[in-house]
Amino acid sequence: MRSFMGVIAAALVFVPLAGMAGQSGITINRALAGETHKGARAAAGYMMITNTGDQADRLLRIEADFDRVMLHTTEMTDSVATMVHLPDGVAIAPGASLMMVPGGMHVMFMGLGGDGFRAGADIPAVAVFERAGRVAVTFQVVPLTALGNIGQRQESHDSHTGN
Repeated sequence: MRSFMGVIAAALVFVPLAGMAGQSGITINRALAGETHKGARAAAGYMMITNTGDQADRLLRIEADFDRVMLHTTEMTDSVATMVHLPDGVAIAPGASLMMVPGGMHVMFMGLGGDGFRAGADIPAVAVFERAGRVAVTFQVVPLTALGNIGQRQESHDSHTGN
């Protein structure tokens, strides 16, 4: 009886692992947030999201322990940059990557509580996708100078956005 129970226990351990493998098709890399001054009320975060699945997915929102966290893009009108909220999220086609960079698409963390972000800190968050569900992500806080060239390090994948 004991060996039969051992087989059942082993099966229960391996079944959930097999079901989770490759399910989401979403990978998140280079999650960075810029260091701020002590009194800052908001900070920006950047990351690269790759959809390795065979179906489109949509980043709906980012959740973190702040008053508000929003997806924004930057639009230029007559040489004036304006942040635009993306309330419907961002679509990511199968096989495509979305690179969030300074001056482009980004995550806004608002309501920092006066502490600001210090280089070396980690900001835990959850990226919520339409298909993939909840994906944990940790933004590493880096000096602003380290953010200057993250767009040049982008892999050669297409980026797709949509409402």
